[in-house]
Amino acid sequence: MAVAYGDPKLDQGPTNGARIYRECLADGDEGIAGLVQGSRPANVLRGEPGMAPWDALPSHVYEDGLSGDAVEPVAQNPTISPAFCVGSDDQGMAYNFLPAERDQLYLMPPSLRDWLPKDHLALFVLDVVDELDLSGFYERYRKDGLGRAAYEPSVMVCVLLYAYCVGERSSRRIERRCTQDVAFRVLSVNQVPDHATIARFLASHEEAFSLLFCQVLALCATAGLVKLGIVALDGTKMAANASGQANATRSDLEAEAKRIVAEAIATDQEEDARYGDARGDELPADLCDPRSRRARIAEAKARLDEEDASRQAELAQRLAAKEAAEKTGTTRGGGRPLKEKRRRSEPRANITDPDSTIMRDSHGYLQGYNAQAAVTENQIILAAHVTQEPSDNHQLAPVVTSAQENLMVAGVREPIGAVVADAG
Repeated sequence: MAVAYGDPKLDQGPTNGARIYRECLADGDEGIAGLVQGSRPANVLRGEPGMAPWDALPSHVYEDGLSGDAVEPVAQNPTISPAFCVGSDDQGMAYNFLPAERDQLYLMPPSLRDWLPKDHLALFVLDVVDELDLSGFYERYRKDGLGRAAYEPSVMVCVLLYAYCVGERSSRRIERRCTQDVAFRVLSVNQVPDHATIARFLASHEEAFSLLFCQVLALCATAGLVKLGIVALDGTKMAANASGQANATRSDLEAEAKRIVAEAIATDQEEDARYGDARGDELPADLCDPRSRRARIAEAKARLDEEDASRQAELAQRLAAKEAAEKTGTTRGGGRPLKEKRRRSEPRANITDPDSTIMRDSHGYLQGYNAQAAVTENQIILAAHVTQEPSDNHQLAPVVTSAQENLMVAGVREPIGAVVADAG
């Protein structure tokens, strides 16, 4: 039975906890004795109003309290709630912690949106995508419902757009974050698309993604964010996944291609003359025969030992000659002649990434691209493209023209007031 607040046994103050416990055991009281045995009435453990106060419990309560065997304190007993611990002195104490039940199941299905604050960027991206026309992403899918189920295109668009907003470009890292990141799990509706699926979706819908730019620009214009009084234009150099040492001229590439073909033809002719109709990887006849195989191996080992002894003798002779030269002070003169540096005035192409070229930035040279962007005062991007031109001098007119075309597609008729750009 539970011990109610006001019970004479519990009215005697917190300092009499040990005596109260002994009296309860002697009287056969089931209140504390039941707690000791693990029955632990829930209303007592929670400390609800009208029930026994925590400090009325004994200082040390043992798991086997009825028999008097000091086995284990209640604070270490897994049958007792972790929210309750008994103090080390005669005055009982209780901790007040939030529950930490990681294995607790939800009574009702949770809403994924509740996992994020209402002002989170992921929820903003989700609302924006709901207003976009995504028909271009559905065109390549079958409409008869047959075949293996694919990921919902709107889900993939949300995941990719949010990933790009937070600086994630790698499909493998996006896949990992769909497992570990709460925002990505909300956008992917608790699904984890494979990195190959993410990469194929982007590659097959590249044009549809490009068309989303004008739709987003139209939404910004409707919200009053597009102010065309001043448009700023600038560029930056982006490194490519290629080495600058892999650049070659047209003549170099043609010579390399001819060399590869000639080497392949010469190799085939040489092997035909050497092996005839055989493959060339067959074992020699004396190695195929088990009787002569051991003798052949012993002969080869003896030859290796002889060569090793010869190398050791040669090394000793060279060391002696070096020591004699150091004593007499004579050294070998001369050196390798200097070669004239090769001029790199001819146009070059990179074998690893033919679209990239050598760029120069504030830190030196890099193999990459020149990215250009035009933005408004409110940092709304009007146009962006990537070029192979190392200099920004020829990018002003193309970027401004692209910005005007995007504004026309977005339905913005306001002309651009002024364009601000540096000298490149």
